[in-house]
Amino acid sequence: MFHPPVRQGLLSILQEILCRDHALDQSLQRGFKNHPKWGSRDRRAVGKAVYDLSRNFRQWHQLLGLEWNDQDRPWNSPALVERVLQLYETHKGERPVGLEDEATSKNFPDWILKLKIDGLENSNSLLKALDLEAPIFLRLPTKGLAGELKHELEKLELRSEEMDGPCLRINDRDRFRSLLKQNKLEGHIFEIQDYGSQQIVPFLAPRPGEKILDACAGNGGKTIQMGHVMQNQGSIVAVDIASVKLQNLEARAKRNKLSLVKTVLSPDAKRMADWQGQFHRVLLDVPCSGLGVVRRHPERKWQVRQETIKELNQVQSRLLDEYSKAVRPGGTLVYSTCTFTPDENQLQITHFLNSHPEFKLDSQKLWRSDEGAWDTFFAAKLIRS
Repeated sequence: MFHPPVRQGLLSILQEILCRDHALDQSLQRGFKNHPKWGSRDRRAVGKAVYDLSRNFRQWHQLLGLEWNDQDRPWNSPALVERVLQLYETHKGERPVGLEDEATSKNFPDWILKLKIDGLENSNSLLKALDLEAPIFLRLPTKGLAGELKHELEKLELRSEEMDGPCLRINDRDRFRSLLKQNKLEGHIFEIQDYGSQQIVPFLAPRPGEKILDACAGNGGKTIQMGHVMQNQGSIVAVDIASVKLQNLEARAKRNKLSLVKTVLSPDAKRMADWQGQFHRVLLDVPCSGLGVVRRHPERKWQVRQETIKELNQVQSRLLDEYSKAVRPGGTLVYSTCTFTPDENQLQITHFLNSHPEFKLDSQKLWRSDEGAWDTFFAAKLIRS
């Protein structure tokens, strides 16, 4: 199925992802860069194989007739990854008829299947939805601009679907990327942002003129969305520990003509003290296991362990304690994640409220992938007395 040089490069990428816990998208781009002689057909085939085998590793492992045990971490074995790739080639990249219809339990580690998700034991519906390829969602500043872009895409023979809010859903990923590469969409301002992620800002409900703290802003998808909702009136302080991400955020804010955003790298104790009680609303989009976005990052299924959750819980608890102090009396704190594990979501909020009586739970919600085409996100809204 693959020529020997391409096969060896593909195997190296897979082993880097599955055996050494590297991020799939970064490993794939690095592999393409290291093999400049690969043509577009080779790149498409390699990309498809990397996503398919990362997403469906357990099903292909089952076809080998081997027993599965989470403790053995079978995906960590370079030799076993090579055997799975050989099987994939034997079947020409197509899973045998019927296998794709089997229970989702063939595609996740056992410890995830035993979780009580959103009140449901072994929520197979959610896990099945997370096994599907994710569409592309484009968020625009206004509904009018969304309509204009939809019309332009139709002229370029790319169908899109308007979602609630200024958002378009695109299913043909390859065609969209081709148009981007050809600079066919220049002049249109939009952000690629999952629809589930887009629900967090309306949940926070920032208003024009308010003072907002985006405590774990990252590359700024939600920061930019808040700026649009606030009509560029008020102020948003965007914080992160990675300077590269804040540089990306600043560039996005400039492209979107948002002057209300100010970035701060790793605030020190003095600045945190100065911020106490100063913000109308604080968004705390904490580091998490990322299991709600495994459609885009299928390697997370195998890289996240129960011990990982425990370590993240400590970070999340510390961030909640530190940044909750920045909320002014009567203000709002929204805690959000892109995962479905109770320890990182509902239980984390329960623990926080038990030790912070000045906060009350207003509402909490899990946006589930089996309710729509989006990734899974959780948010809890807390009000300070």
